[in-house]
Amino acid sequence: MKRFWTLIVAAVFCIFLVGCSSEEYEKAQLQSEIAILQEEKGALESQISELQSTKEDLITEGDVSYIIEIEISQTHLTLDIDEILKDSANTITIPIEVSKRYYYSVEVGDVLNDELRVGSLLFKGSFGSWNISVSDKKIVENPE
Repeated sequence: MKRFWTLIVAAVFCIFLVGCSSEEYEKAQLQSEIAILQEEKGALESQISELQSTKEDLITEGDVSYIIEIEISQTHLTLDIDEILKDSANTITIPIEVSKRYYYSVEVGDVLNDELRVGSLLFKGSFGSWNISVSDKKIVENPE
C-alpha cells in the first residue's frame, strides 16, 4: 500500500515537472519571437524616417502649395424642419493655402471650431453653433 502511494506521488510530481517545463519553453519561445519582432520594428521605423526625410528633401517649399479645404456649416437646436434643411443647404467649402507645418498638423475630419454662437443666443434667442472642419487636403505642384 505504501508503494502504491509512493508511485502516485511520483507520477503527480512528474506530471507537474513536465507541465512547468512546457510552460517555460513556450514562454521562452514567445520572448524570442518578441525580440525578433522588436528588431524588425526598429528596422522599419528607421526606414520610415529615412523615407520621410527623402520626401522632404524632394519637395521644397517653393515647388508646391499645401491646400486644405475647410467645411463651414451651422446647426441650430430646433424641431423646425425648414431650419434644419437650411443649415444643411448653406454648408460651404473653402480651399485655403497653408504652411507645410500646419498642413501636416491637421487631418481630414479634424474639427477646427464648433463653438456656440453666443451673440445670436443673447440678442435673438437663437441656439446654434458653427461647425468648421477639415474636409480635404491636397499638395499641388506649382507650374514653372
